Amino acid sequence: SNARDLLYQSIEGSRTLGIVTDCQAFYRSVGLVVTMRIFEGTFNKSATDMALLKQMADTAHSNGDFEAEIWLGVYNVGNALVIDRMADCAPYVALLEAHVKEAADYNRIAIHGTLVCYYARNHIYDLARRHLQKLINNLPSLTVTRKYISLRYQIMY
Repeated sequence: SNARDLLYQSIEGSRTLGIVTDCQAFYRSVGLVVTMRIFEGTFNKSATDMALLKQMADTAHSNGDFEAEIWLGVYNVGNALVIDRMADCAPYVALLEAHVKEAADYNRIAIHGTLVCYYARNHIYDLARRHLQKLINNLPSLTVTRKYISLRYQIMY
């Protein structure tokens, strides 16, 4: 609750008269609030947070910020995975698949990780494996995480 209050303060600080003036601070703070709500399973119950995500989408669209649009897709698919609403994912999955090639490395990691979960949850294992391999390839080669995932992937397949 305290962390969320601080994030709401940060969101207000990134807006002037309701207009986003510091996009990166706004995106970062809204993203954290949305992520917290998704993992709590309460995102759809908060009209305020849904309105913030809508404002993030509107801001991203008006600024032509496709990197922010990627995160909108990640949040929507993530939320659908948590609340078991797979039917809501199709447009966001298409968006993520369309942007994965030109996305920044850190966004590519988020996209592939999200799509692994989506495809595995929907029993589309060939696409889940493909995205898992791409996720592994996008992780820095010297990290413990990549070595662990690579080892687990080899054991599983």
